[in-house]
Amino acid sequence: MRFENNEVSNYLDPSNEHSSDSMLFNTCDEEIQTLISQLPNKKSASLDNVTYDHLKHGGPMLNKVITDLFNAIQNTETLPTRFKNGLTVTLYKGHGKPYCEPSSYRAISLLPVISKLFEEFLLNRINKSNIASKVNDLQHVFQKNMNCKKVSLILQEAGDCCCERGSALNVCYMDAKSAFDMLWIDGLLYKLHNMGVGGKTLKCICVAVTYTEKVI
Repeated sequence: MRFENNEVSNYLDPSNEHSSDSMLFNTCDEEIQTLISQLPNKKSASLDNVTYDHLKHGGPMLNKVITDLFNAIQNTETLPTRFKNGLTVTLYKGHGKPYCEPSSYRAISLLPVISKLFEEFLLNRINKSNIASKVNDLQHVFQKNMNCKKVSLILQEAGDCCCERGSALNVCYMDAKSAFDMLWIDGLLYKLHNMGVGGKTLKCICVAVTYTEKVI
């Protein structure tokens, strides 16, 4: 763990020169408009009470402002503080769980929609590269065109095959409690760098996932 942490610090050191970053370059109004048009409707707002619907009906002037903002973020490798101020709401899990137990509720963090649009912008640039081809074929989580049904099918087929051959099937199920809250950020950045994400892209991802604040 110490090795990965040191490596990430080296990647992000401003005094070090990084290889050219082909993923991040100045965006244009057309790209921003395309991303906005793909956003879902009727989603909850954060502390600023701005929703995706506001962005969709903002018109060319708002698109221009967002374009200039995203270009400034790329050039300065910093995010506005408000981008990382989230509103946390709790949802009851149900299934007869006691209402008085904190563990009976799931915390949902609502970030500003402009912040989430910038995440979509970064993801769109990464998807246009060959990064996705470097992900293991057996990883189905957060992969395009992958879902739980396909994982269940693979597991079922493996079980049927073992039954036919009379062999054992060893399965390990793991549920990480509060996985996102306990995410090893440096480990994530280390793996992204090894997959080809570097330069401004890696720095923008780093500032986006660190030092976030939440209000309940």
